[in-house]
Amino acid sequence: MLDLKSKINVPAIKPIDLVNRNPPVLVNFKFKTVLSCELIDAAKNLSNSDSKDVYNMSNDFIKSIIHSIASPLTFCVNSCIQNGIFPDFLKISRICPVFKRGDKEKVESYRPIAIIPVISKLIEIVTHNQLCKYFEDNKLLNTYQFGFRKNLSTFDAIDELTRCVLSAFEDRGFAQATLCDLSKAFDCVNHSDLLQKLSFYGIKGPELSFFNSYLSNRRQKVFINGSWSQEVTVDFGVPQGSVLGPLLFLISINDLPSSIPATTILYADDTTLFTSDNDFNCLENLKNETLLAASNWFKSNGFLLNEDKTQSIYFSLRPLPRDQIPPDNVDSVKFLGVHIDSTLNWGHHIDYITPKLSRTIYLLRRLSNCLDSTNIKTAYFAYFQSIIRYGLLLWGNCSRVEDILLLQKKAVRVLTNSEPLDHCKPLFIQTQIQTVINLFIFDLAIYAINKPHFLKPSKHSYSTRNKDKVVIDFYRLSKSLNSHVVLSLKVYNKLISNIEKYSPKTFKTKLYNWLLNNPFYNINEFFQSNVSF
Repeated sequence: MLDLKSKINVPAIKPIDLVNRNPPVLVNFKFKTVLSCELIDAAKNLSNSDSKDVYNMSNDFIKSIIHSIASPLTFCVNSCIQNGIFPDFLKISRICPVFKRGDKEKVESYRPIAIIPVISKLIEIVTHNQLCKYFEDNKLLNTYQFGFRKNLSTFDAIDELTRCVLSAFEDRGFAQATLCDLSKAFDCVNHSDLLQKLSFYGIKGPELSFFNSYLSNRRQKVFINGSWSQEVTVDFGVPQGSVLGPLLFLISINDLPSSIPATTILYADDTTLFTSDNDFNCLENLKNETLLAASNWFKSNGFLLNEDKTQSIYFSLRPLPRDQIPPDNVDSVKFLGVHIDSTLNWGHHIDYITPKLSRTIYLLRRLSNCLDSTNIKTAYFAYFQSIIRYGLLLWGNCSRVEDILLLQKKAVRVLTNSEPLDHCKPLFIQTQIQTVINLFIFDLAIYAINKPHFLKPSKHSYSTRNKDKVVIDFYRLSKSLNSHVVLSLKVYNKLISNIEKYSPKTFKTKLYNWLLNNPFYNINEFFQSNVSF
């Protein structure tokens, strides 16, 4: 870590000076008294694990005795937060090296997995819940931060980038995205800078002392081959394997978007800088200004931008001026698990997942010789459908989705031991498996329901057949009209009578069951069908 820190040429400006100098109007954060039932719930929510910490205690052990120790432990926890103290004996982590790849004799071939004391996890869970609620209720976390937040996921970050690109296309412009790679960002957080930012956001007094105590004097030691190493002090970073660590990291990077003249999409430390302009030269200048501003912020805050792994991609439906395209430009990037190409055709992503699906079909065929149909179907959902579900909402209507449907038909024929040319619609109904198109339709409907801010009600008040349907804005491009942005609204309007008839949970179940018995091979079949359930 010291070697990494030495590579960062820190500018004179202080990180707190980059934060918006107008503090948000709010009441300072105060810890509430922790109840015994909260600690019991925290223990229940721990993962089932027998991995032991430095005190030879595991999650499973604590879960088995929590009712017996909840009362005295609650007293201790409340004493800690009232006095602004996090016990030193809970700040030591057990590090287990797990082999990744490469030479087993080299340290860099291993991933360090930290196991913090289990009692520490319980304290962190109850304090995390209060701190997180404070930040969310007061809308302090940046709206473009999608990592480690309730009801947000990697898909939401990908969706935001996709919408930005489509908007640029509609405006007849060029767009550009820089995917920044930060080296060990969680381990580079400066404790002093983080505490200043916590104070800025209203964490003061005993509460700030608690987090100061939590971050200071942290130690770790390695356990390998039955032996312990010597303890070493950890002076930087948020604690790995902790509950509070991810939230504290979000707070440390929270002001980044306000320091950059462009849209900044964050998923924890994954930072994407998005710019667009109708003039390519202006876009190139804006891209350079944005990257410079981001680099200065990273340096000031003690983060190292890995330029070798940072990628740049231009988006355009028009040919780019060849003599002006930088040499570091790529045709496709892997963004949070989805391959995005420069024209949003999704061909690179289809090329990425089809070999995986083909290998799964081979696996299913081998398993059919030794497992019953129930277990083979379980393998299908685990290894085939899980692949096509990720990001399907974005690429489900691309021109090459037929490639996925053909592979899915092969898989269903294997599951039913059918002939290669057998008609598959009855097989999908028989196995109760959704076609990739049906899954896409289902995701479109749920997406529209879960994003009510994208739904614009009809402006007229007089009674017409389409009165209750949502308004779909004008789009000039077929790419936009065929995207999930528009199709989700069309599906919503198609299902509006059923959506109003049932609760969201009931509607979701009924729609899924109806689709199981009505397999579609393209989305037009759905729009032409009579939906009733």
